[in-house]
Amino acid sequence: MSKKHVVETMVLLVIASLFLAGFYYQNQESHHQEETAQELLLKKEEEINQYISKTKNTTFKNALLTSNEGAQVQLSDYKFRPKVVVFWASWCPDCQKELPIIQRLYDKYQDKVDFFMVDIVDGERETLETSHQFLRNQGFTFPVYIDQDLQAFKFFDVKAIPTIFIVDKDGIVKQIYVEQGSEEILSKDLKQLIND
Repeated sequence: MSKKHVVETMVLLVIASLFLAGFYYQNQESHHQEETAQELLLKKEEEINQYISKTKNTTFKNALLTSNEGAQVQLSDYKFRPKVVVFWASWCPDCQKELPIIQRLYDKYQDKVDFFMVDIVDGERETLETSHQFLRNQGFTFPVYIDQDLQAFKFFDVKAIPTIFIVDKDGIVKQIYVEQGSEEILSKDLKQLIND
């Protein structure tokens, strides 16, 4: 074997080794990122479950909300009827799926249940303009309240959106649904509270 051929072979082996080492490192990094993402999801799920356990069967906090028309209301002013309080934003895919369900429940129970649809307006992803446009395009008629400075979001320590609070007529949180809530289950919850 000539000296030139040996050098070429060694160069090819070095290049192949570097390529394989890079591929191995990238594969390990990708695997680590998958584990980290999974750990974060589990941590978030655990945090949400703790939040639900801590908040369920407690007195629902009072808050000052501003309606879409600019009127201010206190949640405590709405007594003697069950309440549905939903934190949402128009950019949120889960909210986009959940809001038509809430609209149907509102259409069905608005005479017996107070609805508070709290839009999280952060001024970046959600603005008053995007909110109003979304509501118009979807044809939603439920009452909307604006949380423009995220005070209510922080006050209620909301962990994710949508978050749905089902509150009885005495102001006790009976159910909390985070990121999901089926129409059948929500309707059952409301019927039960109406009949209590």
